[in-house]
This record gives sequence, structure tokens and C-alpha cells, in this order.
Amino acid sequence: APLLVFFLVMHSLAQHNNGGGSNMTTVIALYLIGTFAAALCAVVASFAFPSTLILAEGASNAAPGGISEVIMNLLTNAVANPVASIVNANYMGILLWAVIFGLALRGANENTKTMLGNIADALGTAIRWVINCAPFGIMGLIFDTVATTGLDAMAGYLRLILVLVSCMVFVAL
Repeated sequence: APLLVFFLVMHSLAQHNNGGGSNMTTVIALYLIGTFAAALCAVVASFAFPSTLILAEGASNAAPGGISEVIMNLLTNAVANPVASIVNANYMGILLWAVIFGLALRGANENTKTMLGNIADALGTAIRWVINCAPFGIMGLIFDTVATTGLDAMAGYLRLILVLVSCMVFVAL
């Protein structure tokens, strides 16, 4: 997925024609409204239907100390090495470098832009094949959870899934 994101963003920015119209203001506004509505729905649903999950291991990471630590981590991740960002799935670094390379490739010839599109299409196909195998992985995770924690833990997961699906339906409408 990191490679796909890298090539898709780079390809879309390289394809943009200078002087051409763009709907980015509308897209960003709708994204912000949708994200806020989803977050609001999730918070309301989590208070209306409290759930507890039984996890095999406790969380090992501590919460950040403040907003300055969050911003510092965000900036540090954004300026990371592009290859290391792809290897470590550091999406802030991937997006920053894809934007830089995409803007730099605007002046490239059409063959280069076509090649970027072909690579993005090939990666998308390969990822689609992997996603088609996801039900087998999910089945294995569910079996492991039931074997480890028993059937009682599945009731909590079922309730959580119902809340999640209802929030998704609400936001979609």
C-alpha cells in the first residue's frame, strides 16, 4: 500500500495541466465535513454503546505528552528519507515526497507520465489480489481470538461491529 499511495499521488500531480481548473476546494471541504461528521458520530456512539475489548497484549506505547510533541513527530515523519518512509509505511513522509516528485515531474514527457500510470495500475492490481485473500486472514484472526479468549469475548466484538456499521451507515447517508 505505501508504494501504491506514493505512485498514485505522484502520477496524479504529474498529470495536472497548468492553468486547468480543479475541484480541490470542494474536495477538501467535503473531506473535512465528512471527517468531522464521522468523528462526531463515533464519539456519540461510543458513549451511547460503551464497549470493552479483551486484547491479548496491552498497549506498549504511551500517549503523547502534548500538542508540541505531536507536531514535532509529524514534522519529523514528514521529512524522513523517502525510501525509509516507504519501507516503514510512514505515510506523512510518503505523501510529502510524492507531492515533491509529482510536482517535479509535471514537466516530464508523456512517456514518463504514462509509465507512472502503468506502475500505479500494476500496484493496484497486485494489492487487489492480496485484498481478495483477506477473508482467509480475518478468519484466522477470529479463530485465534476465540481459541485464546473464548466465545465470551466475541459478544463484545459483535457489539462493537454493530456500532461501527451503524456509524458507517449514518455517515454514508
